[in-house]
Amino acid sequence: MADTDTLLSESKSLCSDYVCPNCGLPDHVTAERVLIGNVTLTRCHCRLCGHSWHPRVDADPV
Repeated sequence: MADTDTLLSESKSLCSDYVCPNCGLPDHVTAERVLIGNVTLTRCHCRLCGHSWHPRVDADPV
């Protein structure tokens, strides 16, 4: 159960600061975990217009 809570927290943090790139409105974006084969991906989803996208993750500076 702890792994599930960690994945949920990470997903929410990736999408919490986003404004929907389709409709431009904030505060309607949620995070969803999508299982494709053996890989789980995070996608941001706008509840208002239905647009989904992959969050942009900045690489750690070297």
